[in-house]
Amino acid sequence: TPVNLSSDVLKLKERIQGQNSIALHIRRGDYISNHEAMNTHGVCSLNYYISSVSYVKRMVANISFFVFSDDIQWCKENAREIFNSDDEVHYVEGNSQEVDMWLMSAAKHHIIANSSFSWWGAWLARDANNMTIAPIPWFDKKELSGFDPCPESWIRIKK
Repeated sequence: TPVNLSSDVLKLKERIQGQNSIALHIRRGDYISNHEAMNTHGVCSLNYYISSVSYVKRMVANISFFVFSDDIQWCKENAREIFNSDDEVHYVEGNSQEVDMWLMSAAKHHIIANSSFSWWGAWLARDANNMTIAPIPWFDKKELSGFDPCPESWIRIKK
């Protein structure tokens, strides 16, 4: 647990834990700006997030999405493509990475990017009945195509 948490962060964690929450993590940052990172990892497409959200909505009732990202502006600009107008969506911003990971791990279900930060946020979740959706392939680089860090229980959707 991070130290010196504000009352707002503690309330947000209670809110995340108190409902059918989906932590949706979108990583862009260096996957967009760094050529080597882009060639190694690749970026999850908008269609990946659309498909993942659609899948979760078919499987889980009364859900709330909590969006975490290193590019929250992009998330807001593309929200109409990903979510319906009646979806409950909360953008989590202004926290340290440690706090974001702690909050992500409090969610019941996860939609993750192909990033170790996303992976840990889902892995650290303590709900045994959680659903995690992860992109496939994890890496775009051919030399890494055989490596996949995701457990078999996670649902895979083409990135």
